[in-house]
Amino acid sequence: MRFIIALLMATLAAAPALAAPVCAQRDEAAPALSRLQDAMAEGRFIAYQPTELKVWEGNPVQASEVSIRRDLIRGISNLVH
Repeated sequence: MRFIIALLMATLAAAPALAAPVCAQRDEAAPALSRLQDAMAEGRFIAYQPTELKVWEGNPVQASEVSIRRDLIRGISNLVH
């Protein structure tokens, strides 16, 4: 009986590995995906949310280049100190 339970549990544990991938693959996205993969493989990537970026009544207000530059300079100075 223990053997049957162990076999059943092993089968259930392996089932997700046999499932089809969840993410859809689209041919039109392949060139952009390739560029992204190349960039991520060779360099650093840091994501952040600009401090000036706001959302008013569900509509995003774009941050200015000046505020983004200020954020990046402030971030670099924090890394140095």
